[in-house]
Amino acid sequence: MAMVKNIACTLLLVAIMVAATLVPVATAASEQSIETMDASIKKAFDAVIAAAPKAKRSEAESAVLKQKVAATASLNQAAGDKKKVDEIVTAYKTAANAVLAAKPADKSAVFEKTFGEAGHPATHQAVDSLEDSFKQAIDDVVAAAPSPKQDEMKALVFQQTVLAANSLGQSSMDTKLFAAVTTAYKVASDAVIAASPDDKFPVMEKTFAEAAKVKAA
Repeated sequence: MAMVKNIACTLLLVAIMVAATLVPVATAASEQSIETMDASIKKAFDAVIAAAPKAKRSEAESAVLKQKVAATASLNQAAGDKKKVDEIVTAYKTAANAVLAAKPADKSAVFEKTFGEAGHPATHQAVDSLEDSFKQAIDDVVAAAPSPKQDEMKALVFQQTVLAANSLGQSSMDTKLFAAVTTAYKVASDAVIAASPDDKFPVMEKTFAEAAKVKAA
């Protein structure tokens, strides 16, 4: 069950990140700054994962993915505004340097604080909030299935996760649409959590299908 949740959350985050990186993130005037930022960020990301205990490696990788989503969203939103891009670059370089300077035991905490402050607050908070509810919804649906049908339910839940990942990934290129879709999946996940055991999967099918159809206002 834990594996299903980890795969689901990774799919969500990777889909958002990959789709978001398809959008140009800087003007030509800011390319050098972006390249410098990318290099320092990668070192910080690698350092955070390397410093994590083996038992928390997946958790660290998930945290890094979320920050990549936030960084991409920040740059996408600022594209075309050199001053804003440079401000974001400076914020991330400062955050990366703080992580690299921190002791191994402190890297995760420093990373969460400094990158959280440097990133795109709305996007980061939305993904954070959705991830928690999504994990719980998946856990509840699988747990509610009779033992003989656990594997079948895991497969069905995985399909729902892939569909959600596609919707979130495609919407990430539009700030308003991403916010709307993220909110819709958060509401859908909460509905699954609130449903009775027998109703959890039917509620997931219905509410997740509705979330996938959400359009920006």
